[in-house]
Amino acid sequence: MTVIIPCFDDGLYVAQAAHSIVEPEPVEIVIVDDGSSDEYTLDVLGRLEREGFRVIHLSENGGVADARTAGLAQTSARYVFPLDADDLAEPGALAAMADLLDASPDAAVCLGDFIEFHENERVGLVSKSHQLPQLDDGDRRSPRALLRREQLADGSGSGAGKLLHLGEHVIGFARQGVLARGGAGSPTGRARAPRKRPPSVQERRALAEALGAASRVRTVAPGQDQGQARVAVIVLCDDDGEAIGQAARSVDEREPVDVIIVESGAHGPATATALEQLRDQGYEVLVAGPGADSIQTALAATAARYVFVMSACDLAVPGALSDMADRLDADPSAGGCLGNYIELRRAQLVRAAPPRVDPYRLAYTNEYPNSQMYRRSDLEDVGGWMVSESFEDWDLWMSLAERGAGSVHLGQGRPVYRWRIHKGRRSQELRRKHRRLYLGLRDRHPELFGGLREHRRETDLSRLRRVLYPIVYGARPRLSIEQWIKNQLDRFGIWTAAQR
Repeated sequence: MTVIIPCFDDGLYVAQAAHSIVEPEPVEIVIVDDGSSDEYTLDVLGRLEREGFRVIHLSENGGVADARTAGLAQTSARYVFPLDADDLAEPGALAAMADLLDASPDAAVCLGDFIEFHENERVGLVSKSHQLPQLDDGDRRSPRALLRREQLADGSGSGAGKLLHLGEHVIGFARQGVLARGGAGSPTGRARAPRKRPPSVQERRALAEALGAASRVRTVAPGQDQGQARVAVIVLCDDDGEAIGQAARSVDEREPVDVIIVESGAHGPATATALEQLRDQGYEVLVAGPGADSIQTALAATAARYVFVMSACDLAVPGALSDMADRLDADPSAGGCLGNYIELRRAQLVRAAPPRVDPYRLAYTNEYPNSQMYRRSDLEDVGGWMVSESFEDWDLWMSLAERGAGSVHLGQGRPVYRWRIHKGRRSQELRRKHRRLYLGLRDRHPELFGGLREHRRETDLSRLRRVLYPIVYGARPRLSIEQWIKNQLDRFGIWTAAQR
């Protein structure tokens, strides 16, 4: 099989697309640079080349069809899978599709379901029968298909040797009576839901600048000798299905990293399958209780001096963890490294983390991202994560603040991870019991709350915010409308530090 990935100024995504291809057999991956011009994308492509991926550079932008066709001319595999740079392949799907085509010599193409993802996920189903009348309005069912090379060479559907939009090929195959095999049994890929309009080159560049570093070379793959890892990543899984595999595989650094997955409690068949695949790929999967128990169990399984905790809803930004560890190496007094993150909504939003650990802020609200890097020795000094029910991260930051631990910030232009927001997730379910949990934090941290007058003088908050925080936050019950209000404020950059 050959996977062809055309890339035109897609530096934000192309490395993730390439790394998403995980199959039980050799796969030729060809990335076609379709005349990219921004420096971020060119840097990413250069790193992918040094990592071992094959990258073909075209002198000018000719469009997706020309890029795919140029990639096709450089390969010889009998099955071809076009993958857009901003999409992700599902592990094992290509081999399953190739098996179907092997079993059906008359079929020119194998189509499969796909998952459209952004704020929510939606499974797009593909009919197992593809007749011409169903496809006259363009192929809207599947942006993915495994194509038989000999049919392309014969000119079926699109002209000899050309690789165009999938819909044109399938319509052409149908007109000539060539069969298509549908339904690979599971989703074949993930397609990012389009925005109301495509992002301009200027928008791509602006977000590239916000992301900072390009995708780093993965020097240590799962199953290889990890050596003494400086950083451990703990990935928490609570019946998250296929998302857990995406989260684990998003860790892409220039050094060995211990990736430890912790499942807490019962889970469905999708999660069980995803965890088994991760075990087969060499990831360490542990079983523990919920909340803080999961993190403490994973912490005991690694000797790394820096710890980064993320949920299955998160995707690490390649290279960010090594840079955070560098910042902590440079400042031994810092107990943690803070960094911004990206909220994956209808449009991407960069959410800024506070510049330092501020006891006054922490006394009223937790504005610190859940996924941050901690120094292991400081975690051990405060006992680690102690609250099992909820607010374990907020409780930890309070403990570090009471101890006087400092912090460093990766930089306002450097997001650390991407957060895929899901309605009904755990963080949103805490509204109903917020007051009780907050009062529990007050009881656990008398030293922090007893020094509020001094913390108020030392905070970097404006005078207005110093007055408003006890009113807006604190023990006040949370209302369901507050998320809508926050979204409206985000649109204009009011109150919360964010950048679209």
